[in-house]
Amino acid sequence: MEVRILEVRLAGGTKAVWRFSGEAACCCLELIEKVVIPEMLPDMLPVAAQVSVGCAPRTPEFPAGWRREELIHLSPEASVRRRPDGVVEFLLHRTGSDELLPLLPRIVWYGFLPQLLKREAVVAHGALLARDGSGIVVCGPSGAGKSTCARRIPPPWRALCDDAVLISNVGGAYFAQPLPTWSQFVSGELHPVRIGETVRLSGIYRLCHSDRERVNGLPPAEQVQILYRQIYDLNHMWRAGRRNSFWRSLNEAAVDFAFGAVRKVPVGELECSLTGEFWKELEVLS
Repeated sequence: MEVRILEVRLAGGTKAVWRFSGEAACCCLELIEKVVIPEMLPDMLPVAAQVSVGCAPRTPEFPAGWRREELIHLSPEASVRRRPDGVVEFLLHRTGSDELLPLLPRIVWYGFLPQLLKREAVVAHGALLARDGSGIVVCGPSGAGKSTCARRIPPPWRALCDDAVLISNVGGAYFAQPLPTWSQFVSGELHPVRIGETVRLSGIYRLCHSDRERVNGLPPAEQVQILYRQIYDLNHMWRAGRRNSFWRSLNEAAVDFAFGAVRKVPVGELECSLTGEFWKELEVLS
């Protein structure tokens, strides 16, 4: 059976490893590599997250030997669990590329769930704008203007991604890394990202449509809510997972992560117009 590997460098000098076994799983990897630039990393680099992706026929409930409290996801397309050894295991039940496409974000995002349990990393909904080794996450619901901001930002700023961000806590310091925009498969405009590109997180700002550019401070409780909401909105599976203890633990971990992050990283509101130079407001803060 063919086995292929995808490795991604993480903040803090570790890596995440995905192992794909079987034809359908390797097809998933080929699709993922259209939007993720592969890396060849040293074997000695510690492994912080592991994902196993394989294939198996669907069973009436969940696969034999699995326990309900391990379940992450269960659908006609795939079954996912967190094994006792911490590895996230995917079993694909469908083989067509059109059927596999909606699973790609889960294959990548779910790999970081064990790190979330340890309050080490979250996947959040936002665009990552970088300059001089630091990054700003601009966030908000779909249609808020994240992609527009990413397109408009001028050099020396760089838009590393416009939809999903990996935020990591390394000993109390916070870092951000770009994740793919999966909707690009629909538009056909693929722009691969290098997930291993890490920047120091210097701010998280909720976008607000306005006729001016200004950054507003917010009360601490609202700051926590902003970050937690970006985790919740992107990972819509929170709602489906409340029925088992694993997902309840993840939800608690997300709240804890948000509380910890806002103590170290400025969180506020960015008023932004369609034509103004909003990045100058961010430069004043950096």
